[in-house]
Amino acid sequence: MKSIPEVVECYTVSGESDFFVRIICADMNRYLEINEQLVSSSSNQVNINSYVVMKENTAFETVNLKTLKDSGLPSPN
Repeated sequence: MKSIPEVVECYTVSGESDFFVRIICADMNRYLEINEQLVSSSSNQVNINSYVVMKENTAFETVNLKTLKDSGLPSPN
């Protein structure tokens, strides 16, 4: 993943998928090239589910962890 500059985030996740990868591409042709690169580089079965953002409704900016910690909610520890 680190060799693909369009990959801006990659997480190991639980559930139906093993990874969540956020890719930002200039166009669909480059996106398809990246998909082919990911599929061809794996010796395992690969299943890719894609979602195209049509509109950004609320952008993530930042989270103040101190505010969350001081919110009065019980700590998971």
